Amino acid sequence: MADCKWIVRRRGDHYEGTIVFPAGLSPVAVTTKGRSKREAISRAASVAKAISQNPIVASVLPPGTPLAIEAISRLAKAKDVGAELARYTGDGARRLAAALGL
Repeated sequence: MADCKWIVRRRGDHYEGTIVFPAGLSPVAVTTKGRSKREAISRAASVAKAISQNPIVASVLPPGTPLAIEAISRLAKAKDVGAELARYTGDGARRLAAALGL
């Protein structure tokens, strides 16, 4: 998978979710707010997914970036986290699940 990074921070009465992914010469960072960690990272994943589907952006993305963004989105929205984690082999999915308190 591509080198996507995610960050979740507490900001007063809300959480801030950020997804950073490589795109050409400079990375793209998407930051959104949510009432919970899951909501914040899920919203960021939705925006990142929309950006990555733009044909111009898609042309400079490293292979696997859309898949990595989709994995972040699916894990943040999963009702059955165990089944979703079984789909992925890397440590990133388990670290995200732990960070989201799943």
